[in-house]
Parts: sequence; structure tokens; C-alpha cells
Amino acid sequence: MKGISLKRILPLALLLATMAHAETDHAPMPPVFNLETSPEQILERYPLGQIDRQAAFSHHGKAHRTVSLVNGLTGWVYEIHRGGKPETFRRPSGGEMTMLDTYDHPAARSYTLMFDGAGHVVDVLYRDLQHGGANSALLVQREAQGDSPSDAEFPPKK
Repeated sequence: MKGISLKRILPLALLLATMAHAETDHAPMPPVFNLETSPEQILERYPLGQIDRQAAFSHHGKAHRTVSLVNGLTGWVYEIHRGGKPETFRRPSGGEMTMLDTYDHPAARSYTLMFDGAGHVVDVLYRDLQHGGANSALLVQREAQGDSPSDAEFPPKK
């Protein structure tokens, strides 16, 4: 058997490296937080446990604020603003600045990504800042699978 040449090994190595890279790059794309999509659709489609901090930052951008949740986990809060009327203001320095006037509510909705100790999104908490409604991706996804929480798990408030 003749010696194996670099011309034969190099293309094979590049092919294997490309295949391995393609397999590791496939991560589910989380839904976009916006006013056009219903909160239930966003919560139902969010891939819990599959998105890490880097992927969440890359997809959603920097959070409006970071919070420490009552269960000890970290949450990233994203606020969804209603469309308002853009107004241009002149600064004392002479420059102009355009701001979006959102009237009486600075945000219409908020979504909080809840991260576990390993840095993966384990739940998404939704809050309607205008009407006071709230929900959780974990609960919505359990209900969609027909596994609603029982009264024994979460006793009704009296």
C-alpha cells in the first residue's frame, strides 16, 4: 500500500469538520417578542431548555433590565412598547433627537426570560402591563400537551 497523501486526507478532514460544525450550529429559533403575535403563541413556541444566554442575547438583544427572581434564578426583562408618535426635539447643543412618545404607559407587555444555573432559559414569564394579565411558557406548554397542573400541585387561592 502506498503512503496516504495529503491530497486525499485534506478534503476528507474538511468535509468531516464542516459536517460536525453544521450539526452543532442547529439550535431552535425562539419567537420574536412583539405586539403583533399573541402572547400565548410566543409562550407556546418558546424552546425551553434549549436556548442559552448567548443565543438569547443574540436573538433578543440586551435586556431592558436584569432581575433576581424569588426562586433565586436570574431573569432578563424585555419590555414591548406600544407604537407612539415620533417627535423630534432640539438639544441645547443644537443636535436633534427623535423620541417615540408612548403616552401614559411606557410599555404594553413584558417578557422575562428565566435562566437556570447552567444558563439555559427554563421559563418565560409574560406580563400584560395594561390589563394586569400574566402567564408562563411552562404552564402554556403543559396545557398544550394536555398536562395541566392539578389543584393538588397548585391549590386554588381562597
